[in-house]
Amino acid sequence: MSSGRGAPRRRRATVAGAIALGGWLVATAAVAQPTGLDLARERLRERALAAVAECPRGAVIVRPRALPEGAADPGGLASALLAPAVDALEAEQGRAHLGSFGGDGPLVAGRLGYQTLLDVELSVERGHLVARLSSFSTEDARRRGRASVRQRIDPSLRRFLGYPAVVTEETVDARFGVLPGRGYLAVSAADLDGDGGVEVVAVHADGPRVFRVRPGRRRHSLEELGRAAWPDDLPPSPSPRRRTLATALARGRAVVIRHSDHAAPIEVTWADGAVVARRADGPCPDDRYPVRGSEEPRVYCARLVDGRDFFDNEVERGGAAAEVPMHFYALAGRRLEARDGARHHLDALVNPAGRLVLRARVLPPPAGEGEAAQAPAEHSAGALGYGTALAMGDIDMDGAAELLLSHAAAAGAGDQLSLLRMFPRGALRVVWRSEVLPGSVWVAGAGDVDGDGVEELFAIEEPQDPTRGRARLWIVQ
Repeated sequence: MSSGRGAPRRRRATVAGAIALGGWLVATAAVAQPTGLDLARERLRERALAAVAECPRGAVIVRPRALPEGAADPGGLASALLAPAVDALEAEQGRAHLGSFGGDGPLVAGRLGYQTLLDVELSVERGHLVARLSSFSTEDARRRGRASVRQRIDPSLRRFLGYPAVVTEETVDARFGVLPGRGYLAVSAADLDGDGGVEVVAVHADGPRVFRVRPGRRRHSLEELGRAAWPDDLPPSPSPRRRTLATALARGRAVVIRHSDHAAPIEVTWADGAVVARRADGPCPDDRYPVRGSEEPRVYCARLVDGRDFFDNEVERGGAAAEVPMHFYALAGRRLEARDGARHHLDALVNPAGRLVLRARVLPPPAGEGEAAQAPAEHSAGALGYGTALAMGDIDMDGAAELLLSHAAAAGAGDQLSLLRMFPRGALRVVWRSEVLPGSVWVAGAGDVDGDGVEELFAIEEPQDPTRGRARLWIVQ
């Protein structure tokens, strides 16, 4: 979640310290969600049956024709992905086998007693695992069917494809791209146009603007894909605000914005090659601001404190009242999966005094046969001296959260970005800090904006002079 421009903030010394969270948003029962591997296996099973539908009925051999370059375990990936497809083909065709990588063509497969050869090419493209299927009749070597599967890479697939290095001060890469103008109130990221890439949606005072990141060696370039004006049917805010602010929440192929000048939410989508902004229906009541949490349902609906520029500690979740520990400028929640299979539910917030609070609920990996099940663990941590910008992600995909934060500095007095990491048993440490920035950082977000399959954390730095200069989008990975 991103909050907008802040009132002048008093600088504070950064002091780490544990903070007891009590019963912050009482934990709900975990619901198992299908992993990227699960989804890819099921889709490959369906596509394999469709690809051989026009081939003669009989034995099928499935051949991994190309495997992802540089994968940690490409053979294991092919076996894990294709096993359900082979089982389904055997049930449908009478006999099916998984062949070795490469191998000979359809005519040779025919001499070995197979009626159909199903080639599967696996590759990694823009953060997705892509499988392309081609079926051949071994009678005449003619191609009879084609199909494809595209699945975003997650930790379940990373086990086969390889993980990034665990983040340290030496591995952090922070570069910026220059945005048009200044005065941005919130930022998020979503695949608006459905092409598999993620766009940056920046909320400007005049309306949403959508950008694509073009990675560069020294700095990034930002291609503006379009912008939209606020819809005409938005009711105005019934009362003046201490400052103009907004939140932006990604929901599938849309971003929902709640702007303090309007008394209703706005949904930003992509249609007919253009950015579209229209009044949204939910996910919160019109007088609430949607932010992302970790517990189901994962949209928390926050209410501004009357006459102030921060949110009340009572939020709405699934139509019921819930509480967070204190009033807050920004709140972010995530669910992450560690490399050992443990699942982490994490919520963080920054309150108006500059205090960061983080809670983690860790669900251990499923117990193996003959092993005793481990109990869930809860950890909490905190620190002082942070500002209104807060984003949470997992930029090394190890299941431990990284937090990107601004500092508690007065407007126009410069700022700094810090990357914090939550270590086992709740220890929260700074792993990287930027040089002092001349401008001010008010908003931050997370998403895979460069298409490498690993998400990045990003924040917008406003120019030191609010009437001159251009904002910068910092991307930390």
